[in-house]
Amino acid sequence: MRNITILFSLLVCMFSCSVQETGDRDVLLYGKRDSVSFSVNYALLPESTKAADVNETLVEDVNLYLFNELGDLVYYSYSEGSSSVETSVYENMDYSLYALVNAHARIYVRSVDELQTLRYSITDYPEMVSADGSVLMSGSLEAVRLSGRADVTVNLTRCVAKIVLKCDFSGLNPDVGIVADEVSLKNLPLSVKPFAQSKVDDRDDTSSSTIVENPSVETLQQGIVFYQYENMQGLLQEGNLDQTKKWWPEENPYSEICSYVEMKGHYSSSRKDGAITYRFYLGKDMVADYSVERNRQYTVVLCFNGDGAVEENTWRVDNSEIVDLVTSVELLPESHKFTEIGATLQLSATVQPLTAANKTLQWSTSDEKVATVDQ
Repeated sequence: MRNITILFSLLVCMFSCSVQETGDRDVLLYGKRDSVSFSVNYALLPESTKAADVNETLVEDVNLYLFNELGDLVYYSYSEGSSSVETSVYENMDYSLYALVNAHARIYVRSVDELQTLRYSITDYPEMVSADGSVLMSGSLEAVRLSGRADVTVNLTRCVAKIVLKCDFSGLNPDVGIVADEVSLKNLPLSVKPFAQSKVDDRDDTSSSTIVENPSVETLQQGIVFYQYENMQGLLQEGNLDQTKKWWPEENPYSEICSYVEMKGHYSSSRKDGAITYRFYLGKDMVADYSVERNRQYTVVLCFNGDGAVEENTWRVDNSEIVDLVTSVELLPESHKFTEIGATLQLSATVQPLTAANKTLQWSTSDEKVATVDQ
């Protein structure tokens, strides 16, 4: 995913809804104060492939912060769309610019430390992508001299990760079919630190899921797109090389804070039938890492082969509702030749496999003039 840049060009203009420093600093240390004005322009790079209802480059509003090298707030403004800044700075002092984009609210802080520990929260997943399709973004430019500058550039980073889930059913056996009923993203963070690495620390800070119901095979092949806030849980199973072991039991706290994908569907074959659930944790790999990093796209392809791992029966593959189908019926005796009219014969039958869910047999005759059946 690409960065977005904000271009600040020095123009003289007015601005409202702002806070700025009025006290003087030591002129011997930092030199004289200069008045500077910024007209804030947004130069957006081309959009990447995205979900139809998400605009990954849309800038709706900006919280703009200017801090001096002591970490004190020199200037703050909140604007919708384009904005202008007017303040004064010391010619020999370093300043840092921070921009919080698409928060859809004024978020005021007093120091850079307060901003770097700020956690932006929502109450439910849909708020992660606003009604206008925008997502939360942040960026900063550290230690710059503003006096006499023609312009400055701040790179923006999306605070969300983009997860693209694709399914490849081409490797399944000819008699095996899997129909997806719903695909969901679980343990979604409901908050993020815009200016620091962020992760979920408590299950109360997660949303249960976002669900896509009854996706078509074509949709699954092209990819279902999800967005979530950063969740940097890290390398938690160092040394593990087995995908089937990348999971946590329910009693482990990580099971409630690490993000994962779940696909529920219906499985059918000549031998088995029923509901089945596939799950896997997100991360930088599929065996040990659980980090979901902001401003990254994770493209995950579920490749189904053979029998679709229906026999696995792990956290990854929940086959508890799969039942065995009857594959054959063994008749004893297999054949019999009657020599007398009115003779009787007791037949027995064994259903295979013995674990078949429905072993009910219905006996009948093809010609009642020749033989009758008494059950």
